[in-house]
Amino acid sequence: MSEKNITKQEFVGNSDSSQDYDLFSYVKDMTHTLSELKQIVYSLKDEVDYIKEVAGKSPKMIYTSSEVMKMLDVCPNTLKYYRDNGMLGYSRVGDKCFYTTEDLLEFMGRNHHVAFKYEDSRA
Repeated sequence: MSEKNITKQEFVGNSDSSQDYDLFSYVKDMTHTLSELKQIVYSLKDEVDYIKEVAGKSPKMIYTSSEVMKMLDVCPNTLKYYRDNGMLGYSRVGDKCFYTTEDLLEFMGRNHHVAFKYEDSRA
């Protein structure tokens, strides 16, 4: 949609009534405001697109209990055991538990066992 700047004469014709001019000013101001709103909307759309792009590239940072149960292949009672015994860090919001990537990495790191079968025996 192209915007055309119109003059008072084009808008009100030959009438010099202040009422007509007030309407002209109002419409002109509204056109200006709409133009500003369009710019804001396009700017917000660009920001939303950028956030979607970045979010799609970065790994998920927060997981629900059901997602963690699937990742670790454990039942709800086992996950509760890990939480209650301080083995797995978590955050609670209301009655929901959430786990960060760091919580899971620390848990896996503490439970990691180094392979010994292929250690260098020449030492």
